[in-house]
Amino acid sequence: MLLIGLVLCELLAPPSAVAQSAQARRDSLRKVVGDLRLRMDAADSTGDVRDAIDARLSLASVVKPNEALDLLEDAAASAQSADLLELEVVVRKRLAEALAKSGKHARAFEEAMHVTALDEVRLAEQYLFLEARTDSALTQTIEQRDSLINSWQAELQEARHRESHMEATAERWMFIALGLALALMLMLLILLVRMRRHQQKTGKELASLREEVAALKLPAGNRMREPALVAAPVPAPHAEPIPVQAEPQPEMARMDEALLALFRKRAPERLATLRDARARGDHEKVLRVVHTLKPQLVALDENGLGALCIRITVGDASRDPKELNTDLDLLEHSIEQLLS
Repeated sequence: MLLIGLVLCELLAPPSAVAQSAQARRDSLRKVVGDLRLRMDAADSTGDVRDAIDARLSLASVVKPNEALDLLEDAAASAQSADLLELEVVVRKRLAEALAKSGKHARAFEEAMHVTALDEVRLAEQYLFLEARTDSALTQTIEQRDSLINSWQAELQEARHRESHMEATAERWMFIALGLALALMLMLLILLVRMRRHQQKTGKELASLREEVAALKLPAGNRMREPALVAAPVPAPHAEPIPVQAEPQPEMARMDEALLALFRKRAPERLATLRDARARGDHEKVLRVVHTLKPQLVALDENGLGALCIRITVGDASRDPKELNTDLDLLEHSIEQLLS
């Protein structure tokens, strides 16, 4: 009823009152835009990147489409330069929606692919972070177990030199220490089981992301094609660099450039981790690092580097170590070529 009354008041109001109301709304909108611009300038001058990005997002919703696109692009660039991955994903999603509404579907598709790649990297980083926390907790548990065992051994040695009436106390301490050791071993087993389940879950999520990337790489027209099974031969120890594939379509080329730029930003640290794990002979760590590299390499070169990663990670335990080292050498050499 209140809404009907307001509508009737608008209809029955004189034209001058309607004009004054419209002018008041325009003045209010100008004030909001002016306040947001002042806030954006202040954040830029003080170096507050998060506040500057938030001001641009708010201002983009109340200005014209062309200016909104410029504001969103500036916000995305600021988030990328500040390495704010979560905020960059939010901004680029808004930018993709704005481009699609403006009819710039090619750029919207490119931004959507960029968002997919960022989500994939964010998932890989979260996996590495959780893995590091698990390793830290496991190390702390082992240290506590060793400390308790050492304490028990000291008590047992002291009890051997006591009088006969202290034997009961020594035996009681022995039972307590054994119980603690069993409890710690049980905790260690539970941690290992949970870590294994987490790895399996993360592997499934990475496989799903690879399928989404492969689907998004289909050409316009939504033509369906069956994914080809990778069966690449084992390369020689000093194989030639992987040949460059045929030049992609313009939209796909821009997508590959974005993926390659993102790969070059984050791959050096993982390449160093891979080399360190190989030098220490930590085969499980080597496989985990290759798993984190595999989604981006599959997106960049599915039949070349992607097939090489799959061959490394799915090989059985009876595989010749020389062949595995040859594949790892080829992988390092190919990553160095991508980074150069």
